[in-house]
Amino acid sequence: MIKTKNIVKYILITSITAFLTLGGYYTYINFPSFTDYELTKPPEGRLSELISIASTNKTINSNLYAASTFQPNDPLFKAIIAIQQSRWYEAGELLKPLVDQGNADAMFWLGDITYRSSAFSGWNGAELFKRSAELGNPYSAIKLSPEFNSYQCKMRMRSYCDKKWGKAGLDILQERAATGDVKAAYAYLFYTRFDRTNFDYFNQFLEIVEDGIKKNYYRPLRQLVFMYQTREHLSPYNRDVIALTTQDRKVLANLLMVAALNNDIVSIDLLNEKFKDVIPSMAKFDRLVEQNLPLVDNARYFITYDYFLRQFNKSNKDREFLIRGYAYATLYDDYEGGISFHNRQVYEMILKDSGIETLNEQEKSKAADVYTHLVDEVSFVPNIDEVKGAWASTVDGY
Repeated sequence: MIKTKNIVKYILITSITAFLTLGGYYTYINFPSFTDYELTKPPEGRLSELISIASTNKTINSNLYAASTFQPNDPLFKAIIAIQQSRWYEAGELLKPLVDQGNADAMFWLGDITYRSSAFSGWNGAELFKRSAELGNPYSAIKLSPEFNSYQCKMRMRSYCDKKWGKAGLDILQERAATGDVKAAYAYLFYTRFDRTNFDYFNQFLEIVEDGIKKNYYRPLRQLVFMYQTREHLSPYNRDVIALTTQDRKVLANLLMVAALNNDIVSIDLLNEKFKDVIPSMAKFDRLVEQNLPLVDNARYFITYDYFLRQFNKSNKDREFLIRGYAYATLYDDYEGGISFHNRQVYEMILKDSGIETLNEQEKSKAADVYTHLVDEVSFVPNIDEVKGAWASTVDGY
């Protein structure tokens, strides 16, 4: 009997110890960081310096490439656009000559898309990353790090990956950041964010956001907006998202407008999708969208469709706006190989859901004429970069 009691007591103590251990671990991994704490403060007070910059930046930039991560004279420009639009074979054909010339950046991009498309069976992505990293490309070095790219290192690049590459990549990013490379500075903070829980991290991040605004690199700003959109309660046992107030959303919309006014397509998309009701001036936003219509591709078609619906409603139901919208939908179907009707079907479904009569055959014929002119007008702008590579989400936060 005594032996049985001892066994029961042992099991009970063991169970309680395990429960407390697991509970402690759960609390530890869910314990809020200082950055979490900072994000609970109203952005109006915490982001005063950024708000001050936003208040002085009110004009629409006529340079459509002002916020582009790659400029038209960059040898990678056309290849990056092809990658952005998932035209893998074309991207590979544009990158291969640059790889042969020893272009480390081209090696990164070709390596990055090799693992996601069957169009490159003859190429070894890990070998491309290794060659690129040896030439000093930090983003390729990061790809070879088990810490930062664990899945591919385990599944596809095991013999190439090594912890040394993670350190090498971070060292190069720091060196570049010291010379004023804001993308490198952001990348360094992005990759080390889980190891940096001190108060200073958020302040450093805000400094990079500000520097990015000054240099027309808006990924840090969009990341900041995402952080506020997904901020959580400070209790380890209640990590529900803290809803943004209307005033919070107005502040974030004003900040995004700084990027949008410099033709940052992703920020325009974010404003259109998440902040349309608090945009300071819809008239200005519509002028901005009109200017950027030639840059919008099928990944962000709602910018275009919403714009033409607004113009239709504002113009006393002028169906010419609906015809233009259908012409753009036809153009977006072209991006998908010229045989798709998906975008046109989506557009017609949106019209139907809005209580608007869809286009008749005569109107579609007029849209086809408009489309022939659009083909010559489109001028795409890259908005991806090496920090996330070819697989970044359509909205940051990523």
